[in-house]
Amino acid sequence: MLVSVVEFRQALHLTPAQESALRQLWTGIRDVQHVLNTYLHHLAAGHSGTLQDAILRAVQSQGVPALPGLPAGQARVPTLTLKALKDEIRAARQQSGWGDALPATAVTWVATEILADWRALGRSQNVQASNLPHAWSADRRAELHLGNGVQPLDEVTLEIAALSPTTDAVVLADVFLLPEPFRAALWHQHAQRLAKEAGRLDAVDRAWLDHGDRDAQREALRLRGRYAAARIMLDGQQLPPAPPKNTPLWQEKTVVRAVPGGGWEVVWSFQVSGQQVRWMHDDTLGLDPGQRNVWAYASANLSGVISRPCGGVWEPPDHGPAGQPLTRPHNERRAQAELRLALYRRMAPAHAQMLALALMHRACAVEDVRWSGFTWRKNNFAQYAVYTGLRASIDWLITLAPLHGVQVLLAPPGHSTATCSRCGRLGSRPRGTTFSCSCGHREPVDINAARNHRQRALAGQGRRP
Repeated sequence: MLVSVVEFRQALHLTPAQESALRQLWTGIRDVQHVLNTYLHHLAAGHSGTLQDAILRAVQSQGVPALPGLPAGQARVPTLTLKALKDEIRAARQQSGWGDALPATAVTWVATEILADWRALGRSQNVQASNLPHAWSADRRAELHLGNGVQPLDEVTLEIAALSPTTDAVVLADVFLLPEPFRAALWHQHAQRLAKEAGRLDAVDRAWLDHGDRDAQREALRLRGRYAAARIMLDGQQLPPAPPKNTPLWQEKTVVRAVPGGGWEVVWSFQVSGQQVRWMHDDTLGLDPGQRNVWAYASANLSGVISRPCGGVWEPPDHGPAGQPLTRPHNERRAQAELRLALYRRMAPAHAQMLALALMHRACAVEDVRWSGFTWRKNNFAQYAVYTGLRASIDWLITLAPLHGVQVLLAPPGHSTATCSRCGRLGSRPRGTTFSCSCGHREPVDINAARNHRQRALAGQGRRP
């Protein structure tokens, strides 16, 4: 059976304390990598000893010790397996302090990454000491592999268990920004996990209430405290019905990573089984995202617009009534997230319509939007695209297209609105909703732009995402 893995990412809306805690976690992960790498250097130099010895030296020197007497010329790559290294890590966790401060999944990921670098040199091979893997640099992108330590709580919050007890583990995130059926798969897996945890709680409750098992009593206390902190009641949780065959499966291999330029994001991974429906139209579809119309589209024989399903204000509130201060809700950050959710629910059918239409074509040409350019232009389109889910829907198309055999190209955006898609003449930017050219071509301005994206991609001007 064909199995594919797809990833979707969503921005996290962190408090300063939460962001600082994630940075501290990453610093701890880098320290683990430095110690493990130093230990492997120690073995490569022909020295004996255990990981616990390397950690003890690091503690005594208040940091990562210097490389222990590496030969000037060659070293031998150690034969240590991942299982053996994980066993040593498990034995050394409490001595190192990693057990309390760092999630086990994140430490295991570090070990896997390190051994991959060393194995690339070849086991038991003699190599130049200068070519041995280095410790991670301070400017490496922060990446925390937290597995099922990241759990969705509702449409606008998730729990990052590793943040507790340093700070509030409940984090704001636009969890709703997932296409169906992936959103349904996330909640199905979450409900299934809660039902299993409820079963565990019931079992330990009976063990200590019926048989006086004090260890079971402590486990019951731990479970109740862990889920109470996430505002979840385990009692009464039921296993959900089995999902239809070949539906996506949330893998619970969740990653939290830093975003270049600032901020953090969560990355969800899903497993997709079976052959997906392939494209049906042997043509390239041009797509133009916008504000007046969410999408305009055009192919050789097809054109139209997907209108914005709401005409109201989409921007976050920033001013109160004239002459009056803004009345702030009790939990403004949560209220803002729920405003985004309400807006997305209204916009979701437009995004779903675009995605279904695009995946029916052999290729799609989407405007290569330079989101950062809208800041200096004082244009609110970039913010609009985030709040309405428009930017997320472009990411969905790029992610899902390979499953359907669809090629996505990002077409250069320059003057696409002001260029005639029939004769290629560059005019002035239209002020209204209709594009008109002296050659006689006349049609809605957004559809004309979509035709230009299509033609530029067909001419080889597009780039792959």
